Amino acid sequence: MKLSTDQTNLGKVSGIRGSVIEATFADQLPRLYHKLITGENQDIIIEVTKHLDAKTIQGIALTPVQG
Repeated sequence: MKLSTDQTNLGKVSGIRGSVIEATFADQLPRLYHKLITGENQDIIIEVTKHLDAKTIQGIALTPVQG
């Protein structure tokens, strides 16, 4: 599943634990409290809550996550 902060900064979901999401970004990390959009229909919204390292964020899903 890919995450998009905009059309140029794409990330990849690396872990899901309940509504807590971890994602990696090759280029630039999104800012804290920034909205990320993902899902087959772009219907999952994630808020960035923490920078874990130089390439990984942790966020919380604001919409239901199943699968």
